[in-house]
Amino acid sequence: MKVRYFWIGILLIVLSSVGNHLYFQSQQLKHPVFLDHYYEWVEGDEPITFYYLTNKSDPVEVNSVEMGGVTGHVYDPYGDGFMWHNPDEVQYQKAFTHHYLKAVTIDFSTELAGKIEEDEEWLFNEMYVYFTDGTSIKADIGEVRLVGYDSEQEPKLEGIVSGSSSNNVQSQMGKALEPMTIDAVSIPFSQIAADFTIKIDIDQDQDVHYNLPEDWVNFLGELADDTLPVHLNENDGLLISTLSGEDRTYYSRFNLQIKGETDTGGGFTDSRPIFTEPFWNERLVDRIIKIKTGE
Repeated sequence: MKVRYFWIGILLIVLSSVGNHLYFQSQQLKHPVFLDHYYEWVEGDEPITFYYLTNKSDPVEVNSVEMGGVTGHVYDPYGDGFMWHNPDEVQYQKAFTHHYLKAVTIDFSTELAGKIEEDEEWLFNEMYVYFTDGTSIKADIGEVRLVGYDSEQEPKLEGIVSGSSSNNVQSQMGKALEPMTIDAVSIPFSQIAADFTIKIDIDQDQDVHYNLPEDWVNFLGELADDTLPVHLNENDGLLISTLSGEDRTYYSRFNLQIKGETDTGGGFTDSRPIFTEPFWNERLVDRIIKIKTGE
């Protein structure tokens, strides 16, 4: 009888090991998964950082990328090809049970220097990625816009202060340099516009709000859709607050578009930077992998 229980115990251990191995294999990616990014890159901006998930057992590094014939190289902040870290040490942003979130910063400046005309825009949704192990993939990356610098566009709002709170709110305070009407404040990417809510507050005394409330309900101002268009006198303060949803699966880096017309009749587009990233946990990792791989 004791021998029988012994072999039953051995069988249970074997079955458990097989089950654990099968589960581990089911969690492994066939290739790295790039997240969606909604980026605007204006000529002269800093290099662009892309994020991707890899297996912990095979944390591959990016060698270069190519978007629509434009090659981007991994950015070396020291300019000498020397990396200040142990080459045997895995570099990652976050570690999860089976995966790493890794980042690669790409420099397009050399390839694009002088090629994008002023106010011209190149749009990309896919990127060929070449890894240091010799493999490559075609990755869906959301939408990346490479934009030529418009040297003739003069800002109509002078930036005073910007900030963010711990509850997904970013605020921008500007001062009107001349009398104007603000007609619209918008997100430049229609794919994610519904994830953002915008409030507008006019401060005629320029009382810059450094201590902004933490909860959106009590945040200064009214919803932009209910407020615009709105008129500003010269030196009036304009506070624009943007709430981004918590259920994000993408990174974003773009300019909030502020469109209007001066009292002298000149139309203009001003902008303020917005940056967002996901709130990471294991469930989000699983969700992104399912969306990206269909598995």
